[in-house]
Amino acid sequence: LVQAGQAGPLANWPVALVVDTLQKLCLDLTLLSLGQAPRYFPANSLPKGIPTRRLVGWSGSLRKSRRQADHPLNALLQIENLVMQAQQALTGAVLPPT
Repeated sequence: LVQAGQAGPLANWPVALVVDTLQKLCLDLTLLSLGQAPRYFPANSLPKGIPTRRLVGWSGSLRKSRRQADHPLNALLQIENLVMQAQQALTGAVLPPT
């Protein structure tokens, strides 16, 4: 769902939980890209071949988002932005700047 850019299933999650889950996904994908076993998700459920450089960039964006997770902005907008960033990291799609 994240790879397809679908934020709907996460809409009712607290933003901090979305960020935490995406950070775990990013870590697992980075480990896979380095030839290591993932820690949180089954390896067969994760997309393969994502460039490590792209994942490192996404990780930095997630760290920034973590600091803002409790900000009283519209949570759905924050989640949609996080999913767009995830989609870009997973697919390499060029998305409009946020």
